[in-house]
Amino acid sequence: MAIVETERLGKRYRKTWAVRDLDLAVEEGRIFALLGPNGAGKTTTVRMLTTVIRPHSGTARVCGYDVRTQSFQVRRNTALVPQGGGLSHQFNVHDNIWLYLVLRGLSPWKAKRLTREALERFDLADHARKRPSELSGGLRRRVDVCRVLALPAQVLFLDEPTTGLDPVARRTVWSSIREVRERGCTVFLTTQAMDEVQELADEVCFLREGVVVWRGSKRSLLDELGQTAASLVLEDAGNGTGGVSASELAEKVRFVEGVLRAEVVGERPVTLRLQLQGNGACLPQVISLLYGWGHRLAGLEVGAPTVEEVYLQLFGRREADA
Repeated sequence: MAIVETERLGKRYRKTWAVRDLDLAVEEGRIFALLGPNGAGKTTTVRMLTTVIRPHSGTARVCGYDVRTQSFQVRRNTALVPQGGGLSHQFNVHDNIWLYLVLRGLSPWKAKRLTREALERFDLADHARKRPSELSGGLRRRVDVCRVLALPAQVLFLDEPTTGLDPVARRTVWSSIREVRERGCTVFLTTQAMDEVQELADEVCFLREGVVVWRGSKRSLLDELGQTAASLVLEDAGNGTGGVSASELAEKVRFVEGVLRAEVVGERPVTLRLQLQGNGACLPQVISLLYGWGHRLAGLEVGAPTVEEVYLQLFGRREADA
């Protein structure tokens, strides 16, 4: 059953549509990543689903509640880490977390326990009595994420949660996201960090200018649009009877279905570099042909397809770098 559903959801600013005809179905207990370049409509989508702004067209239901007519119920069952953060500078770190949990309906005693656990987990205990204004930007972001991940909720909306965090803090956030997923929580994630998607996501959706360009499971994404890099080091040139010389290899291997690119480099040893479709399912066939042509392998390196490479294919290296 889908816990987040949209049908032809749209939002415009003046005459420009930030999101158009968005259809999503996010299953319960999954980590769903909404991806795309800056200005693609990711944050606008999150703000509509969390009832911060009202859509101009279409429908959306979160936890079974309509975001237009049942906003209170949606907010009661969800939590949001916004891009800009939301800490109060009147309270210290401990009280920011504790008060947030109490205001979200937890008892003061349970909120106190979860606050203590969250401070320890995110290595914030030494900063518990400091106000946000006394913290660096990265530490403030850590508190933002910490208090939301401490809240038992059906759906967590995380809008670029690890921006500004150091590598250790990012890993802690990733671990906490996996834990809440294991408890049955659904995580709706936007991020520009493709290694984060590679590490965490079950489902992905790519937006460009508010329109879906691809959606599905991460595995199907990598199988359909990803590429596998392989380097095969050859033991000899295979000049025996029926053998194929190194200079002919690349040309012949290109005809194997699933081989996108092939080139021979070096002489001693000769290395055959391949770019293969998806997860490289055609690699055994290539190796079999090499053996049939009189070649033997002295070494093999395979690089699995990545979400980042797919992103660059979809949006172009210049746009991605920008």
